Amino acid sequence: MLYAGLLLLIAGAAAFYLNPESLVVLFIAAATITIYSIFAKRNTFLSFLPVGISYGLVPIGVWLAFDPAGILKGSDGVILPLPAICFGLMMCVTDWAFTLGGVARDVEGDRLKGAPTMPVTFGIPFTARFVTFWWIVGVIASVIIGWSAHLGPVFFAGALASGLWMLAQCIDFIKHPTPERGGALFLNGSNYRAVMFGSMILDVVLCIYIGSYTSILW
Repeated sequence: MLYAGLLLLIAGAAAFYLNPESLVVLFIAAATITIYSIFAKRNTFLSFLPVGISYGLVPIGVWLAFDPAGILKGSDGVILPLPAICFGLMMCVTDWAFTLGGVARDVEGDRLKGAPTMPVTFGIPFTARFVTFWWIVGVIASVIIGWSAHLGPVFFAGALASGLWMLAQCIDFIKHPTPERGGALFLNGSNYRAVMFGSMILDVVLCIYIGSYTSILW
């Protein structure tokens, strides 16, 4: 608890220095994940919601550090641009799907503990379809990020390839709704994020250092 408080204090100081709006987002994210830890984790099948929301707020807080919304600091006439909104949405919904894959893996243990998770309450087949829906939304959001931010071909190649691969894994989860397959999907979610974010980072580097790079698509 003390360590968590120390981390919050350090993050809060950095956020306040960069933009007080980022500090507000940090406090909201911290409060949301605290709700998960104190109440939602063992009391509702919707326990995944605060986890995803808190993760979705992270890129928004970071975005505001560099591009203030104009409420507490600065103003460019736009509170939050489309890429930032889609970034937050993508992080939120893919974390819902990511988390539920792991929860499906732990269904028997949660059932013994009396934890009313979604797989325990509605079964793994329903959870598999639910997870797939949110992965679809997340992959679409990632493409909108690239389109609205005018990213280059490296990002689109990585986002589309990893996204389609992830959706193929989801379809297989629907066909084989077992705890083991849910656990594998959970791990696959990490691989998807690694490729997608790696492509984004490399693409931004190319945009910065090669002036003609973005003109390939735009």
